[in-house]
Amino acid sequence: MVNFKKMKGYSYYNRVKDFYNDMQRYIDDSDESFDEDFSNLRLLASEIMHLQQNRVAHTS
Repeated sequence: MVNFKKMKGYSYYNRVKDFYNDMQRYIDDSDESFDEDFSNLRLLASEIMHLQQNRVAHTS
């Protein structure tokens, strides 16, 4: 049986991973205000990636 909840979580993980990698191109470490703007997005992306890693680790 297919677990659609896991598939949806994996879909979010893939989207966030791509977004996070693309976002890194726009962040200039020397521009502090720009870095602050992306702080919450970075935290959200990290949390989703962490949850996916936990989900996968517990299924093996």
